[in-house]
Amino acid sequence: MSQNTYCNPRLYIEDIGIIENIKGTVTFPSNSQISTLKVTISGTDIPESAILNKKVRFYLNYGADDTVPYFIGYIKQIKPTDKNFSLVAYDPRCFLGGEYAETFHIDDSDNYDGFTLSQFLTKYINDTINKDKILIDVNNMNDTSPPVSLSGYRKNDTTPYSACLELIQFAMDDSDIFNMFAYDIGIKFGVENASLTFIKEKPLSDIPSMTLSYGDGIISYSYDKLKIPNRTKFEDVRVDFGGSDNIRVSKDVTKFLSAKRFRNREANRAFMSKELTKALIMARRDKYNITLSTTKGHYLSLGSLVNLNINEEIKGTHRLTEKVLNFSEKGTSLKLKLNTKANTINSSY
Repeated sequence: MSQNTYCNPRLYIEDIGIIENIKGTVTFPSNSQISTLKVTISGTDIPESAILNKKVRFYLNYGADDTVPYFIGYIKQIKPTDKNFSLVAYDPRCFLGGEYAETFHIDDSDNYDGFTLSQFLTKYINDTINKDKILIDVNNMNDTSPPVSLSGYRKNDTTPYSACLELIQFAMDDSDIFNMFAYDIGIKFGVENASLTFIKEKPLSDIPSMTLSYGDGIISYSYDKLKIPNRTKFEDVRVDFGGSDNIRVSKDVTKFLSAKRFRNREANRAFMSKELTKALIMARRDKYNITLSTTKGHYLSLGSLVNLNINEEIKGTHRLTEKVLNFSEKGTSLKLKLNTKANTINSSY
């Protein structure tokens, strides 16, 4: 762990107070998945019943004291031992998805026809989750552009967040099919509460949030060079970008197209061919999966642009897709992933 920079991690537990002498991990995963905080607390005797489901605010205090929590969540797992105890907290999206969320039905008699994703989340959270106190702040929730409608959407025995993860796939700025930008569902941490936000991908031509090099931030890195697909198909519709002299590399976009077809029941071959073309172009964008061990970037948000100033083929600007931070009073270790996204997006964590 880096020991050259001031680091004073502190955990505030609702009704308990400030906890010191801690170590743990904060994980901000890709694909709109729920972030987690895992903490081990030494020499503290706190009854499990006193902290389960309690709100936590974690302050990293890296380089200086934080004015806003690095993480806000709710304790859902506890494991005591004779010397310490550990806890796991999830960000407030755990009330919308995963094993701690309630399932519901969207059918012809009870649905959200006419609602956008943002309107659906705002109504559901206010009616169901924020009844007694604010668990998720929805006062400043944005929407996607173009907005995604829930009209005609039906689902049985699902969670609100699973529905959102399915529908967010339609939140695509495809006004220029050669420069398309998707959305993720993110979380913002305020002074007291966390709020949901829709995060649109940034063009790689934008100014990066940070530049990393071996002399400035990078400890080590590794990367995988991806095969760039040049053809795909759905049922009897095919799209092929390769010529007779090129190696054929196929990409399965069945999930993407199945969802599109569900939303457009009048889909014809021309429509399907266009959607296949868009899906294949998106699949061709990312050429590398990059993992970095760094000494900086602790406060970068997912979706930020990171420029790599190194003498390698991966030199240039990439999107931050995942961040994993290990911390203790001795220092931190930070791992960043660029471009890499998990294969499954419909699970919640």
